[in-house]
Amino acid sequence: MLQQIKIIKKAYNQTFDNYIKGISDLDLLPKSFLNSKEFKKIKKCNSSDPDIKKYLNPKRNMKFLDVGSNVNFITYKLYNWPSIYYGIDISEKLINAVKKFAKINKIKIGGLYVYQADKTGFKNGFFNILACTVQGVAMMFYT
Repeated sequence: MLQQIKIIKKAYNQTFDNYIKGISDLDLLPKSFLNSKEFKKIKKCNSSDPDIKKYLNPKRNMKFLDVGSNVNFITYKLYNWPSIYYGIDISEKLINAVKKFAKINKIKIGGLYVYQADKTGFKNGFFNILACTVQGVAMMFYT
């Protein structure tokens, strides 16, 4: 399992490096896959979907955990939600970039941490709502 986590971590760091260089990972995928109906279904499901916010119904002082792909914090302006944002990711580069963005823009957050999804360091019941994005597929939960 540890080897798989290392591979995933390396891939996420590479994705971040590509983004900084202006390279979209989507440009690296075969056109046949990008044009497939399966990919189009996956692509429609992301953190910008208004149904996600409606479903989670974030309220003031609710603790919201974003598991993986914390760039959603910036891209979809999750910092505008009334809940308290916490993010975890296995990519140090991604976490550091989001921390820098929050600091530069003086955005108050609960915290950003380099953790695996199964080893967060938080006690059960700490969060009220949770979103998890894994390779573009968003999952939402109430805790």
